[in-house]
Amino acid sequence: MSFLSPLKGIACALFYFDKYLGHSEIVKTDKDVIDFTVVFFEALIDEIQLRKSTLEYTETIVDRTYKLEKTDFAVSVGRMFFRNRKKC
Repeated sequence: MSFLSPLKGIACALFYFDKYLGHSEIVKTDKDVIDFTVVFFEALIDEIQLRKSTLEYTETIVDRTYKLEKTDFAVSVGRMFFRNRKKC
């Protein structure tokens, strides 16, 4: 995941997510899709958490809501998200 270009980082993450979903040995059933999605994005969040401490200006990514244009889809990122995320 690249923090230098957030859009490129997201595009890259979604590219690999799509590639793994299309892999017949990894995803065979609907339950596999759900399980893989949880594992993939937990790993992505863990990677972000590892890199978060090295960021100088984290204020720019916390306490914000990002909305996808022309849709109702939005993601809110807050300080509590980073502090209280449970580890499995």
